[in-house]
Amino acid sequence: MSRKSAGAKSPETDSTQEMASPTSMPLSETVASGTGSGPRKPLLNPSHTMGALPTYVTNVGASVALPMYESRALVSDPTSNQRSQRTSISKSASVTSGALSEISGATIVNSSVHSGTHWFFSLLATAQGKEQESSVSYTGKPLPVAMRYEATAVDEITLEATQLVDVKTVYRDGWAVGLNLAAHKYGFFPM
Repeated sequence: MSRKSAGAKSPETDSTQEMASPTSMPLSETVASGTGSGPRKPLLNPSHTMGALPTYVTNVGASVALPMYESRALVSDPTSNQRSQRTSISKSASVTSGALSEISGATIVNSSVHSGTHWFFSLLATAQGKEQESSVSYTGKPLPVAMRYEATAVDEITLEATQLVDVKTVYRDGWAVGLNLAAHKYGFFPM
């Protein structure tokens, strides 16, 4: 089926369809099947997004149009040792594995670092009245590790699930510094 102008009738459905450009597509109409012909299939569930609809990235692979968020990045080297180059994916806008299989050679880095303020930092900063600070101290009980984290820089510590961490300082971007009580190592780790 070739592209029709806005308001033209489609012979397959005999109803009026508007063919929108990728930049004006609703979130539920992001991936075209095959070579760009046929019905559009949803890539993301629009109920999982927050705020205004994002702008779209086009020409990523032949048939994918991914929404672009400030905290989302496609990178080819997820093992970078530079903490400042790490990017994360907003949990409210996760991409399905089926869509990733259509993008050859691309990897999505997924860590707890966000471009905005981390929720745990917000919780502590609000309680301490330090919302404008870049870091806050934590004096509570040691926190259990929820999932394994492998250190990728010399100033970071490796954490295993269920270990306890004595958190000393929490930073706005979601990183913290503290002591791994099981390994007796002090360093940075993502919250």
